[in-house]
Amino acid sequence: MFAAPVQYFLNRNPKRFNAKYLLIYIFFSFLVWLFFAFITDPKNTLNFLMGYEIYLFSVSFAVIFWI
Repeated sequence: MFAAPVQYFLNRNPKRFNAKYLLIYIFFSFLVWLFFAFITDPKNTLNFLMGYEIYLFSVSFAVIFWI
């Protein structure tokens, strides 16, 4: 649901395995995870950012969409 607009935007001129696309996917994936962290527990968002899970999930989901 969140990746559909990004996929639509990037697939207008598709380039396979472009590093710029991977960075865009990582950025938007991080924003989505941050959004969900904020709406589930706004007081604990800073602690969530200090952990490695948000970065691991962001990069792994971005790589999945990139491939």
